[in-house]
Amino acid sequence: MAHDLTPVGPGRPAVDTEPVVQPDPDQVRTGEEPIVEHVAVRERSYRGRFLLAYGILGMVAGIALIVFLGAIGLSRPDPGPAWSTFVPEETADQTMIQAIADHVGARYALPDGAQLVAVTASKPAWGGVPLAAIAVQPDAGAVDQTIRVIEAGSAVSYVLCGLGEQCAIASGRPSVERDRLLRREALELALYTFRYVPGVEQVLAFLPPKKGSPPDVALLFERSQYAGEIDKPLDRTLPPSVPGVESMPSSEQQVVDRLTEPRRYAFQMQELQDGSPVIVLSSFA
Repeated sequence: MAHDLTPVGPGRPAVDTEPVVQPDPDQVRTGEEPIVEHVAVRERSYRGRFLLAYGILGMVAGIALIVFLGAIGLSRPDPGPAWSTFVPEETADQTMIQAIADHVGARYALPDGAQLVAVTASKPAWGGVPLAAIAVQPDAGAVDQTIRVIEAGSAVSYVLCGLGEQCAIASGRPSVERDRLLRREALELALYTFRYVPGVEQVLAFLPPKKGSPPDVALLFERSQYAGEIDKPLDRTLPPSVPGVESMPSSEQQVVDRLTEPRRYAFQMQELQDGSPVIVLSSFA
């Protein structure tokens, strides 16, 4: 056997050599095993991670949606108090306005406890013929003397009728206080109508006459003039308790006078050339 006889000396450094390690036969690849991991294995691994990520995103989105909907619910404005305790059933207009007439009419009484007036509701008509128009004459001192003509198709009428002749109130005496209570009733009828009956723009309320006289006083209420009263609950305009003929508080008297006196007219019926009736309203002198 030959031996390396090269001397170890100062000019020749010694070299450390590692022993050669023989591979373990059990760990030697056979050639049938893949050298790298199969692509499908990695895809299954990534697919699982994606599904987990999508699941987390879905949960986050769901929670965000719930929080958003909750925030909308919390920020939704409070509808506030109901406009009135009585609400007419939504039916045909004629049925609704008669229901309003029945409800309001039953609330007003004479000093002896009898109902103040009977109230009937209908589309404006005269002699069974529908009104063609409402003509409003200007005040005598007004600069503009143009007659205002309103088509009657969007109007309803209430007739406040006592039990006397020609709808006069049979008992008691006419008075300023009783007249004001009648105007309060007409105002309540109009506000209920504007609030609950769609399409009504005008309300004509015919007041009972004095004994021995024909009816000649009407109130004309127009929706556009009562926007504030229609929007706020009724009891902020008229107290829920109806006063007696002579027991209306002064503050309530002022409200009733302010909202009804400018709407009071004398009326008369006229016919157009085709025979259609027209109601002509004129201010009291």
